[in-house]
Formats: sequence, structure tokens, C-alpha cells
Amino acid sequence: MRRLLSIFKNSLRTIYGIVAVVFVFLYVSAHYNLNGYLAKKVISEDIASYLGTEVSVGNAEVDIFNQIVLEQLLVKDQNSDTLLSARRVMLSFDIIPLLQKKLEIHTIQLIDFDVKLSRKDSLSAPNYKFLVDIFAPKDDNKNSLDIINVNSVILRSGSISYDDFSKAKRTKYFDKNHIRLLDISSNLKIKSTKEDGFLAKLKRLTFDEASGLKVTKAAADISFDNNKNLLMIDDVQLLFEQILERRFKALADVKGNITLDNKRLDVEDLVVNVSSPDRFDIKTSAYIKYALSSEGDISINVDLEKLHLTNSGLNTITDLFVNSNKKETYRRYIDKVGQLESSGHAEGSLSNMSYKISASAFGEMTADVNVEGAYTKEQPINCNIDAVINNSNLL
Repeated sequence: MRRLLSIFKNSLRTIYGIVAVVFVFLYVSAHYNLNGYLAKKVISEDIASYLGTEVSVGNAEVDIFNQIVLEQLLVKDQNSDTLLSARRVMLSFDIIPLLQKKLEIHTIQLIDFDVKLSRKDSLSAPNYKFLVDIFAPKDDNKNSLDIINVNSVILRSGSISYDDFSKAKRTKYFDKNHIRLLDISSNLKIKSTKEDGFLAKLKRLTFDEASGLKVTKAAADISFDNNKNLLMIDDVQLLFEQILERRFKALADVKGNITLDNKRLDVEDLVVNVSSPDRFDIKTSAYIKYALSSEGDISINVDLEKLHLTNSGLNTITDLFVNSNKKETYRRYIDKVGQLESSGHAEGSLSNMSYKISASAFGEMTADVNVEGAYTKEQPINCNIDAVINNSNLL
């Protein structure tokens, strides 16, 4: 989650930076009867020189009163690799704030775009760093724009990638060092901005991730500043496909409030519903507090309100967590269990946790099991088990 938030944040910073530079150069040049040909020349020469990299555009239309339209925009990083490309970029803006050295952009819209973020290794600067440096506050720059406000960002049919080239790629799982977000569509409303952050409402976000994660709906109220990320998740739906050996789809509805800063990750009022046709149905509520430092611990309070596993769901768990040479042995027992229902509660930390779990099996074997106990590093198994097993022929 933290890496995905960082990817989206840095992608928006890249888009903002490029759009602001293009806007200022074209707007200033427009006072000299800028036409499409001259606009292309300004972008490919003046803007490229200012950024210190290659910039090109297929066509440009400039209305000095409220709109700029760019087609086939290409911006490379300082290693001559593509940083941003877009089939169409549209900006609508307000002229009056420019008199007060403020850039007020009503809407940025990108269609068929591709943002490529990367770094050579964990110690090197990312390829978009030069844009961040350009817009960093400079005390000696009296003529710079004081404030850049963007009220709305609309994304259509785009992709965002991130690569740490010093890390090997993983092929079967989500890889935080090599992320591919595909078919992105989003509508972000910026409520207000300030020097060190912003308030925004994500009305809609959909995307696919190369590992098989598909977000079909996301909405959130977002507050961000230099010291803290605050994300309130109103409604998220996730669609997972192709997990290890078995292809199946799972739908997850998530609601909650997430506070993230440099030291802690706090998740409050979290409600998660996860289901997969003919496999499982899970509903949980929880709050989680996690210290991000290496020596930090995690504090958990979880209510498992419902867990329903079918025979197919139990076999899926076997595929995920059991060595291949033991799978057939486990499946013989699973076939007798049939279906499993469970509920429970756990609270504490990963080093000291108490728990209470109830489970029932319905199949050739029927059983009711109650487990209550505590876990510590010194004594990991410390529990009372009350079980009633009927019609059990496990051999």
C-alpha cells in the first residue's frame, strides 16, 4: 500500500511539474501571436532547454483565455529515457490569478498516457528528481510563480510504471520494486492546497496491476503534507486473478481510515469483505497500529466475523502454503472436511497476542472446535482446545 501511494504521488508530481512548465512557456509566448507551429518550436527548444532534456509535441493549440491542448507530448528524463508520453493533454486555466503570480489550473486531462518512474538503485536519485528540484522554493528567484493550484486531474487509458533496476524481477507475485499499473482511469478533485500539502477527493480510480491485481473501484478523501500521509478509504473494490497454480477471482470491499507518516501506519475502522465464487467468503473488522522502524512492533485488534471456506477454497489454501509432495495427502483430509465455517477475535502484538477462535466443519466429517489461548515468542503454543468430532473416518 505504501509503495503504491508513493507511485501515485510521484506520478502526480511529475505531471504537475511538466504541465506547469509547458503552461508558463506557452502562455508567455502566446502574447507574441503564438500559433501551432511556433508552439511546437517553443516546446521542443525553449522548454527542452529549460528542463535540460528532450521534449517534443505533435500538435499544439493555444487559447490565451482559458485552454491549451497538446497532442503527442513526449518528455524524456535526463538519461534520454521516456518519462512521460501522452496522446492528448488538455489544460483549462484562469488568467486573473497570474497577475498575483499564481498559476490556477482548473483541469488537467491526460488521455492515453504513460508515466515511467525509475531509479538505478536505492541510493541514486529517481529519474523525476530534476522536476522536483526545478519547483523547489528558491529565495533568490523573485520572478517565480508563488503558488501553483490544480483543481482537478482527469486520467484516461493510461499506465504508470516504477522500476528499481538494482532489484531482480519477480514474476508470480506483486513486486514492489517493479510495478506496472495499466489501463488507469481516475478523477481527482483538489479541494485546497497549501505550501506543504493538499486536501483532495479521489472520486474514482480504476487500474490493473501486472501481477493480476485489478482495482475496479476506489474512492478516498486524501490529506497530504510533508510529514504525514492521511488517506481515508471510503470504498475500494479489488479483483485478484491468477494466484499461484490455480486461476480464480476474488472480490474485496474495503472501508476504513489510514494514517501514514514517516514513523507509523495506523488503520482504524477497517472493514474488509472478501469473497470468491465457490471458494470462500470472509468478513473482518479491525484496527492496526504499526511502527515503521525496523525494531517496531505491530498492534492488532481483529474481529473475524465470518469465514466460510468451501472444499475448493480449502484446496486453494493447500496449493498456496503446502509443499507439492504433501498436497495429495492433505487433500484426502480436506475432501472429508467438506466446508468450514469460523469466527474469532485476536488482539495484542506479533510478539504477544491473545486469541479466541471457533470453527465448524460440515462434510463426511463434522466437527466443532473452540480454541482459546495466547501467543508469545517465549511460549508460542499456549492454548485450550475444546473439540467435538463426529462421523470421523480420516484414514
